[in-house]
Amino acid sequence: MCDRDHGGRHHDQLQPGGSTHSSPAHGYSPRPFWTCRFRTPWHRRQADTSVHLVQLGWGEQASAVREGRVDASFVRPPVSDLDGLQLTFLYDEPRVAVLPLGNGLAGRSEISIDELDGEVQISVDDDVDPAWFRWWSCDPRPSGAPVRYGQVIHTTDEMLMLAAGGQAIAITPESVAMNYQRPDVAFVSIADIEPCPVSLCSRRDDPDPLVEALRRVVHVSVPVKKAAEALHANHGGRDRMDSVQRW
Repeated sequence: MCDRDHGGRHHDQLQPGGSTHSSPAHGYSPRPFWTCRFRTPWHRRQADTSVHLVQLGWGEQASAVREGRVDASFVRPPVSDLDGLQLTFLYDEPRVAVLPLGNGLAGRSEISIDELDGEVQISVDDDVDPAWFRWWSCDPRPSGAPVRYGQVIHTTDEMLMLAAGGQAIAITPESVAMNYQRPDVAFVSIADIEPCPVSLCSRRDDPDPLVEALRRVVHVSVPVKKAAEALHANHGGRDRMDSVQRW
């Protein structure tokens, strides 16, 4: 199983997990705090198999599953192409602004998205889905103000270095603030934008019983919240909601 991290771009091979079964490989995106929480319940239920975590690039969170490079991944929608895939909704994650300490908003506990108008934001590689990147950048803005983009980054560490140096800001999942604490960067909640629904992505018709077991184990191992409205908005309507499963 692979969980997607902003930093990694390498792929591991699936290895046998101590029995005749193959180990599911799972992908992650950006280092969720719960990527290890499912491993203990997994080993209780599937003692003869193991789960291999694989780092993926930002643009690979769904394609790696579809192409069979991993069995499942933690994804943060929107995912433009859900063909052949199933999303199992897990929970909503708030989004936060990443600001240099010298920014006038850095000392606040909460801001509105309009207060970021005029700030230069980080940019990403062309291999990242533009719709996914625009959603994370809140582009277009409610105010109609154009979003100004700056330097391209490839990893979470690069994003934080740019923010710390005052070269650009970013909008990122709250879990980044939990995992990447830095004394020169402030993470500030954005009150008036929708949260990010985090889902487990797998192949819809995968016959492997270990993949179904993986869905169930991950579901009971993470904090779950209802987010039907957010899922509907992020997946573009009723037809795409057919690919989203909520337990």
